[in-house]
Amino acid sequence: MRDRTDSGRTRRRLRRHDPLETSPDVWPAKTGEEVSPVEMTIEDLTRDLKTKSCPTCRRMMKSAKDFFALWQYDLAREEKAAEDFALELGFCPLHTWQLLAFSSPWGTSMGYPKLLDRLSHEMRKLPKMPDVGQIVRHFVRSPGRCRVCRLLGEVEENYSRGLALLIQSAEGREAWRESHGLCLRHLGLLISVTNDPADIEFLINEAARRLEEMSENMRRFARKTKALQRGLLDRNEEKAYLRAMVHLVGEKYLAGAFE
Repeated sequence: MRDRTDSGRTRRRLRRHDPLETSPDVWPAKTGEEVSPVEMTIEDLTRDLKTKSCPTCRRMMKSAKDFFALWQYDLAREEKAAEDFALELGFCPLHTWQLLAFSSPWGTSMGYPKLLDRLSHEMRKLPKMPDVGQIVRHFVRSPGRCRVCRLLGEVEENYSRGLALLIQSAEGREAWRESHGLCLRHLGLLISVTNDPADIEFLINEAARRLEEMSENMRRFARKTKALQRGLLDRNEEKAYLRAMVHLVGEKYLAGAFE
């Protein structure tokens, strides 16, 4: 039997959760839904470390895309999904645009009217209320508070806990040494769920080594390019600047997803 962690993949099944916080002056608290995780194996984690990007970012991207592929279908065809979507005030700006990339104009036109009707109804209550500007601003979901943000936060934490278990073994540490490591955000999260000081020291030293390697590869790229020697560049030198950006701020797809 394979070793298993308590981490998760996205399961195409929905369950109830407590509502996101909203303005009590505008609507009462009700329930919404979110995607549940399933188990992930040590083999999955080891394979993920072979990516040239941040494995945690990649796992979050996959979970988001799996969710959007399901949700765009349900939103267009199931009245309950559209009602829940309106109740939750949709998604944050980033995940609204990402959902749109998965949706057709027809699907969007089927799924969004209930949200617009909800906002129109609430707007008509506002003229006699105090702090109208603040209430209107709350109609837009903030990063970290929409359904997709909550899903990705769960995926992010579970995946980090899985990696913390992975590096406790000699095989896991060897796979880590051969990997490109994590972005700084996810390295920090991994360290925060790691209890062994020796594991933390290992993670820090490996991260410092990778940063030095990227720095040197970028310098070699700049020197060879300036000397018109681009034909002498290797793949690590050619991609070092992109890899450095991912390490510094995470994957572009997730930009704006973090509070």
